[in-house]
Amino acid sequence: MFSEVGEPFAVEELELDEPRPGEVVVRMAAVGICGTDLHQVKGEFQRPTPMVLGHEGAGIVEAVGHAVTSVRPGDRVVLSWAPSCGVCPDCARGRPAACVPLHRAIGAGTLVDGRTGLTLRGETVYRGTATGCLAERVVVEEKVALPLGDDVPLEQAALLGCAALTGVGAVLFAARVAPRSSVLVVGAGGVGQFVVQGARLAGAETIVSVDPVEARRRQALSLGATTTSGRTI
Repeated sequence: MFSEVGEPFAVEELELDEPRPGEVVVRMAAVGICGTDLHQVKGEFQRPTPMVLGHEGAGIVEAVGHAVTSVRPGDRVVLSWAPSCGVCPDCARGRPAACVPLHRAIGAGTLVDGRTGLTLRGETVYRGTATGCLAERVVVEEKVALPLGDDVPLEQAALLGCAALTGVGAVLFAARVAPRSSVLVVGAGGVGQFVVQGARLAGAETIVSVDPVEARRRQALSLGATTTSGRTI
Protein backbone atom coordinates (compact mmCIF):
# COMPACT_ATOMS: atom_id res chain seq x y z
CA MET A 1 0.00 0.00 0.00
CA PHE A 2 1.29 3.47 -0.91
CA SER A 3 0.89 6.19 1.74
CA GLU A 4 3.09 9.15 0.80
CA VAL A 5 5.99 10.23 -1.37
CA GLY A 6 9.34 9.08 -0.06
CA GLU A 7 7.87 6.43 2.21
CA PRO A 8 8.27 2.70 1.48
CA PHE A 9 5.27 0.63 0.49
CA ALA A 10 3.57 -1.21 3.36
CA VAL A 11 2.08 -4.69 3.34
CA GLU A 12 -1.28 -4.42 5.12
CA GLU A 13 -4.28 -6.67 5.63
CA LEU A 14 -7.22 -4.63 4.36
CA GLU A 15 -10.95 -5.12 4.83
CA LEU A 16 -12.45 -5.88 1.43
CA ASP A 17 -16.18 -5.46 0.82
CA GLU A 18 -18.10 -8.54 -0.29
CA PRO A 19 -19.03 -8.54 -3.99
CA ARG A 20 -22.30 -6.79 -4.79
CA PRO A 21 -24.62 -7.91 -7.58
CA GLY A 22 -22.67 -7.69 -10.82
CA GLU A 23 -19.26 -7.81 -9.11
CA VAL A 24 -16.58 -10.49 -8.93
CA VAL A 25 -13.68 -11.39 -6.64
CA VAL A 26 -10.40 -11.98 -8.48
CA ARG A 27 -7.32 -13.53 -6.89
CA MET A 28 -4.47 -11.73 -8.60
CA ALA A 29 -1.68 -13.73 -10.22
CA ALA A 30 0.34 -11.02 -11.98
CA VAL A 31 0.34 -7.22 -11.90
CA GLY A 32 2.41 -4.92 -14.09
CA ILE A 33 3.97 -1.66 -12.89
CA CYS A 34 2.87 1.16 -15.18
CA GLY A 35 4.21 4.69 -15.57
CA THR A 36 0.92 5.88 -14.09
CA ASP A 37 1.78 4.10 -10.83
CA LEU A 38 5.23 5.71 -10.81
CA HIS A 39 3.73 9.18 -11.32
CA GLN A 40 1.75 8.63 -8.12
CA VAL A 41 4.77 7.35 -6.20
CA LYS A 42 6.86 10.35 -7.31
CA GLY A 43 4.16 12.81 -6.30
CA GLU A 44 3.53 13.96 -9.86
CA PHE A 45 -0.16 13.04 -9.52
CA GLN A 46 -2.14 14.49 -6.63
CA ARG A 47 -4.52 11.71 -5.63
CA PRO A 48 -5.79 10.63 -2.23
CA THR A 49 -3.86 8.22 -0.03
CA PRO A 50 -3.43 5.64 1.38
CA MET A 51 -3.88 3.87 -1.93
CA VAL A 52 -3.56 0.42 -3.42
CA LEU A 53 -1.83 0.95 -6.76
CA GLY A 54 -1.86 -1.33 -9.80
CA HIS A 55 -4.24 -1.37 -12.73
CA GLU A 56 -2.87 -3.87 -15.25
CA GLY A 57 -3.31 -7.34 -13.89
CA ALA A 58 -4.55 -10.85 -14.48
CA GLY A 59 -5.80 -13.55 -12.19
CA ILE A 60 -8.41 -16.19 -11.38
CA VAL A 61 -12.03 -15.52 -10.51
CA GLU A 62 -12.57 -16.69 -6.95
CA ALA A 63 -16.21 -15.74 -6.34
CA VAL A 64 -19.04 -13.92 -8.11
CA GLY A 65 -21.95 -11.78 -6.97
CA HIS A 66 -25.57 -12.20 -7.94
CA ALA A 67 -26.46 -11.86 -11.63
CA VAL A 68 -22.90 -12.28 -12.92
CA THR A 69 -23.06 -14.20 -16.21
CA SER A 70 -19.84 -13.65 -18.18
CA VAL A 71 -17.43 -15.38 -15.77
CA ARG A 72 -17.55 -17.98 -13.03
CA PRO A 73 -15.18 -19.16 -10.28
CA GLY A 74 -12.02 -20.68 -11.73
CA ASP A 75 -12.03 -18.57 -14.90
CA ARG A 76 -8.81 -16.84 -15.93
CA VAL A 77 -9.34 -13.11 -16.48
CA VAL A 78 -7.44 -9.96 -17.39
CA LEU A 79 -8.52 -6.70 -15.75
CA SER A 80 -9.44 -3.56 -17.67
CA TRP A 81 -8.71 -0.23 -15.96
CA ALA A 82 -11.37 1.51 -18.11
CA PRO A 83 -14.77 0.32 -16.88
CA SER A 84 -16.78 3.12 -18.52
CA CYS A 85 -20.22 3.90 -17.11
CA GLY A 86 -21.97 3.12 -20.39
CA VAL A 87 -24.58 5.86 -20.05
CA CYS A 88 -22.84 9.26 -20.16
CA PRO A 89 -22.86 11.30 -23.43
CA ASP A 90 -19.35 10.14 -24.39
CA CYS A 91 -20.20 6.49 -23.82
CA ALA A 92 -23.39 6.96 -25.83
CA ARG A 93 -21.30 8.33 -28.73
CA GLY A 94 -19.08 5.25 -28.70
CA ARG A 95 -16.17 6.93 -26.91
CA PRO A 96 -15.91 5.02 -23.61
CA ALA A 97 -12.30 6.12 -23.06
CA ALA A 98 -13.62 9.68 -22.61
CA CYS A 99 -16.19 8.62 -19.99
CA VAL A 100 -16.48 11.47 -17.48
CA PRO A 101 -17.49 9.31 -14.46
CA LEU A 102 -14.49 7.06 -15.17
CA HIS A 103 -12.02 9.94 -15.24
CA ARG A 104 -13.62 11.45 -12.15
CA ALA A 105 -13.18 8.13 -10.35
CA ILE A 106 -9.52 7.87 -11.37
CA GLY A 107 -8.82 11.32 -9.93
CA ALA A 108 -10.73 10.56 -6.74
CA GLY A 109 -9.15 7.14 -6.20
CA THR A 110 -12.47 5.30 -6.31
CA LEU A 111 -14.46 2.91 -8.42
CA VAL A 112 -16.77 4.43 -11.04
CA ASP A 113 -19.67 4.33 -8.58
CA GLY A 114 -17.73 6.44 -6.05
CA ARG A 115 -16.94 3.65 -3.59
CA THR A 116 -13.54 2.12 -2.85
CA GLY A 117 -14.68 -1.04 -1.07
CA LEU A 118 -11.42 -1.01 0.93
CA THR A 119 -10.73 0.01 4.51
CA LEU A 120 -7.87 -0.27 7.00
CA ARG A 121 -8.88 -0.18 10.67
CA GLY A 122 -12.08 1.60 9.70
CA GLU A 123 -10.43 4.23 7.48
CA THR A 124 -10.95 4.47 3.72
CA VAL A 125 -8.24 3.11 1.44
CA TYR A 126 -8.27 4.37 -2.14
CA ARG A 127 -7.79 2.60 -5.46
CA GLY A 128 -5.22 3.39 -8.13
CA THR A 129 -6.71 4.08 -11.57
CA ALA A 130 -10.18 2.86 -10.56
CA THR A 131 -8.75 -0.63 -10.02
CA GLY A 132 -6.17 -1.05 -7.24
CA CYS A 133 -5.07 -4.57 -8.12
CA LEU A 134 -1.61 -4.69 -6.54
CA ALA A 135 -3.11 -6.98 -3.93
CA GLU A 136 -3.91 -10.64 -3.30
CA ARG A 137 -7.60 -10.13 -4.08
CA VAL A 138 -9.67 -7.41 -5.71
CA VAL A 139 -13.41 -6.88 -6.08
CA VAL A 140 -14.39 -5.30 -9.40
CA GLU A 141 -17.39 -4.99 -11.68
CA GLU A 142 -18.05 -7.97 -13.92
CA LYS A 143 -17.19 -5.93 -17.03
CA VAL A 144 -13.72 -5.21 -15.63
CA ALA A 145 -12.82 -8.92 -15.49
CA LEU A 146 -12.43 -9.95 -19.12
CA PRO A 147 -12.37 -13.72 -19.83
CA LEU A 148 -9.02 -15.03 -21.01
CA GLY A 149 -8.17 -18.18 -22.93
CA ASP A 150 -5.91 -20.86 -21.52
CA ASP A 151 -3.03 -20.30 -23.94
CA VAL A 152 -1.76 -16.95 -22.58
CA PRO A 153 0.45 -16.96 -19.46
CA LEU A 154 -1.07 -14.72 -16.79
CA GLU A 155 2.14 -12.70 -16.38
CA GLN A 156 1.91 -11.76 -20.06
CA ALA A 157 -1.85 -11.33 -20.01
CA ALA A 158 -1.51 -8.68 -17.31
CA LEU A 159 -0.05 -6.30 -19.90
CA LEU A 160 -3.22 -6.53 -21.97
CA GLY A 161 -5.06 -4.56 -19.31
CA CYS A 162 -3.13 -1.34 -19.86
CA ALA A 163 -0.19 -1.37 -22.28
CA ALA A 164 -2.18 -3.14 -25.00
CA LEU A 165 -5.38 -1.26 -24.27
CA THR A 166 -3.55 2.08 -24.41
CA GLY A 167 -1.23 1.40 -27.35
CA VAL A 168 -3.62 -0.33 -29.72
CA GLY A 169 -6.48 1.91 -28.64
CA ALA A 170 -4.45 5.04 -29.42
CA VAL A 171 -3.95 3.84 -32.98
CA LEU A 172 -7.47 2.63 -33.70
CA PHE A 173 -9.59 5.11 -31.77
CA ALA A 174 -7.50 8.26 -31.21
CA ALA A 175 -5.24 8.56 -34.27
CA ARG A 176 -7.67 6.49 -36.37
CA VAL A 177 -4.84 5.30 -38.61
CA ALA A 178 -6.08 4.50 -42.11
CA PRO A 179 -4.84 1.64 -44.32
CA ARG A 180 -1.61 2.40 -46.25
CA SER A 181 -0.77 5.26 -43.86
CA SER A 182 2.72 6.09 -42.62
CA VAL A 183 3.10 5.98 -38.84
CA LEU A 184 5.92 7.29 -36.61
CA VAL A 185 6.13 5.68 -33.16
CA VAL A 186 8.40 7.55 -30.75
CA GLY A 187 9.45 5.22 -27.95
CA ALA A 188 9.38 1.43 -28.07
CA GLY A 189 8.67 0.54 -24.47
CA GLY A 190 5.64 -1.45 -23.39
CA VAL A 191 3.04 0.93 -24.81
CA GLY A 192 5.13 1.76 -27.89
CA GLN A 193 5.40 -1.90 -28.87
CA PHE A 194 1.61 -2.17 -28.80
CA VAL A 195 1.32 1.03 -30.85
CA VAL A 196 3.44 -0.69 -33.49
CA GLN A 197 1.13 -3.71 -33.42
CA GLY A 198 -1.92 -1.48 -33.57
CA ALA A 199 -0.53 0.29 -36.64
CA ARG A 200 0.06 -3.07 -38.29
CA LEU A 201 -3.49 -4.17 -37.51
CA ALA A 202 -4.77 -0.89 -38.96
CA GLY A 203 -3.00 -1.64 -42.24
CA ALA A 204 -0.30 1.05 -42.07
CA GLU A 205 2.16 0.72 -44.95
CA THR A 206 5.17 2.33 -43.26
CA ILE A 207 5.77 2.02 -39.50
CA VAL A 208 8.87 3.75 -38.15
CA SER A 209 9.83 2.95 -34.55
CA VAL A 210 12.26 5.33 -32.82
CA ASP A 211 14.04 4.30 -29.63
CA PRO A 212 17.66 4.61 -28.39
CA VAL A 213 17.68 1.00 -27.09
CA GLU A 214 18.73 -1.50 -29.76
CA ALA A 215 16.89 -4.45 -28.20
CA ARG A 216 13.64 -2.49 -28.27
CA ARG A 217 14.17 -1.61 -31.92
CA ARG A 218 14.71 -5.28 -32.77
CA GLN A 219 11.54 -6.21 -30.93
CA ALA A 220 9.59 -3.51 -32.79
CA LEU A 221 10.74 -4.98 -36.11
CA SER A 222 9.54 -8.41 -35.06
CA LEU A 223 6.13 -6.97 -34.19
CA GLY A 224 5.49 -5.11 -37.41
CA ALA A 225 7.71 -2.03 -37.69
CA THR A 226 9.06 -1.59 -41.23
CA THR A 227 12.09 0.42 -40.13
CA THR A 228 13.66 1.74 -36.94
CA SER A 229 15.91 4.55 -35.81
CA GLY A 230 18.01 5.08 -32.72
CA ARG A 231 18.05 8.83 -33.09
CA THR A 232 15.75 10.80 -30.84
CA ILE A 233 13.55 13.50 -32.29
